[in-house]
Amino acid sequence: MSVPRIGTLLLAPILISGVMTARSAAAPAHVCRAIRHEILTVNSEHEQWTSAALSIKPDDVILVYASGKVAIAGPAPRTVSPKGLPDGNGSLEMKVGTATVVPVGSRWFGSFRDFGPLQFRVSAMHRADVSGGFRVNLVVIPAETFPDPVVLGAE
Repeated sequence: MSVPRIGTLLLAPILISGVMTARSAAAPAHVCRAIRHEILTVNSEHEQWTSAALSIKPDDVILVYASGKVAIAGPAPRTVSPKGLPDGNGSLEMKVGTATVVPVGSRWFGSFRDFGPLQFRVSAMHRADVSGGFRVNLVVIPAETFPDPVVLGAE
């Protein structure tokens, strides 16, 4: 019974070193410098929109990941995530320039047909009733960085 175990134990370092060699021989990853990343804090006590330093162009792909908590005072005090309450109170919102306001929640991705600065705020029915804020991770992938599509199964 001990013979197969010894064989396996002797063979394992050889297999592992082969895997490590194969990994080290792989091509290095390249970073696309056109992709932009910003982290900002959106304070619920500010009625004004919080502008990101990043502006977008039509069809840029936008990724938003938000975390944090906002406390909402009132008869039934609550603490909420960026999703907010079902009525939208305490939720994270975004817009581009003067465009339509979009609910973001904890995660959002998509693109706009507009161009301009991205702006964020915490939705509040009564600004004095909210406190706290959200940390927003924002990634913008410019539309021109995507390769031309490959059409499959064209009829």
